[in-house]
Amino acid sequence: MTDHSRADWNAVPPKRVGPGLVNEPYGAVHHIGGGDPYPSNVAATLHQIQATEQHGDYIDIAYNWGVDHDGDLWELRGDVSDGATLGYAGKSFSVLAICNASAPGFVVSQPMLEGIGRAFREAMGRGVLARNAYIDGHHWFDTHMTNAPTACPGPPLIASIPIIRSYVTGPPAPVSVPPSPVKKEEVMLVASNQVNADGTFRGVEVDPTAQTIVPLGGAAVVPNPDTIAGWKWKGALKVVDRAADGAAQVQVVNSDLKHETFAIK
Repeated sequence: MTDHSRADWNAVPPKRVGPGLVNEPYGAVHHIGGGDPYPSNVAATLHQIQATEQHGDYIDIAYNWGVDHDGDLWELRGDVSDGATLGYAGKSFSVLAICNASAPGFVVSQPMLEGIGRAFREAMGRGVLARNAYIDGHHWFDTHMTNAPTACPGPPLIASIPIIRSYVTGPPAPVSVPPSPVKKEEVMLVASNQVNADGTFRGVEVDPTAQTIVPLGGAAVVPNPDTIAGWKWKGALKVVDRAADGAAQVQVVNSDLKHETFAIK
């Protein structure tokens, strides 16, 4: 993988320099959204994007860093205020997948996924992005700001967000997860064998719509590892602590509690 500076794509100076980023809580994945699946000339494509955006209200190309088909990282506006993620300027770091992931038959390359993960990981190392930052596609952020989701960064990249997160190694899951469109009255948990005296226990939080449940440290053991793979709690839940490995310390905070079994796939 190769790193490219602004000079490599003939960037012109910004209209003004935006404020720097420090431990921002969000990371957003974008794509170009038009043209060929992968541009044949990355430098020319980035130069054209900058020209178009500076012709409007943008002070510079809108995105912080870019990643191409081969996983190479491109410095775009750099570590200054994100201009690409609506409503999150000053608290997010954006990575542009230099591709049109909405093109028919588009297949996201493995090096691109690894490069996007590296862009976020290195931003964390520079202190630009918080170690527990929440990373998702542009569609997630736009949904939460406008309730009118965008198609960016395209279906293949949206489906690849969990893979991208897996390449951002080291940081734990965020202590306070941003609001989710999923109702939290029903949350799946895979319990571990660490049940505390105060009634809390360690477990892995899983979105109710998830198709794959991964238990913490192997098969769950509450209450019977031979017959019950995990429990689905229906009721209010409160995360009271989180371990360095991302496991949640969870407490049931209401008395209306039911349990059902579900299979780990």
